[in-house]
Amino acid sequence: MEFFPAWLRVEPFLLAGLALWTSLAAFNNARAFGHGTAYIGFIMGMGGLRIEGVPDSPLMGRAVKHSAAHRLVLFMIILLECATAIALWAAALLFFMSTPPIDPSLAAFFAVCLFMGLGFTLLVGGSWFAYYAHMDQAQITHFLMIALSVLVLCLLRLGT
Repeated sequence: MEFFPAWLRVEPFLLAGLALWTSLAAFNNARAFGHGTAYIGFIMGMGGLRIEGVPDSPLMGRAVKHSAAHRLVLFMIILLECATAIALWAAALLFFMSTPPIDPSLAAFFAVCLFMGLGFTLLVGGSWFAYYAHMDQAQITHFLMIALSVLVLCLLRLGT
């Protein structure tokens, strides 16, 4: 038995907020693909670790300077963002259906796990190229994505 109608529950609005944020990230990355490719190239080329007069770090052996690889990585990020956004939008909408085809909480769990996976993908991928040395704000954002995912999963668990 539902105690509150969907429009009074917090879950669909949290899911919609995450979906909107992820949708906007995917749109921005697709809209500014050239700039995003250069940004990914800076990260993968480990440009932030190059300091004149200082010997290169042993991590520099990981640098990837092929622009085709940068485009491919950005394309894969956009695909992951789109898949995550679609799953989040679908889960949010399921809460508003009178007879949803699948359990909205299960769909929400799956969608939020995708969002968490996106955060881990960006965090680990960036860490491989030592982006934390020069892009600490991006790293903090990726940690916040993971923390927010955990909080939303806990909220979903409380609601079931």
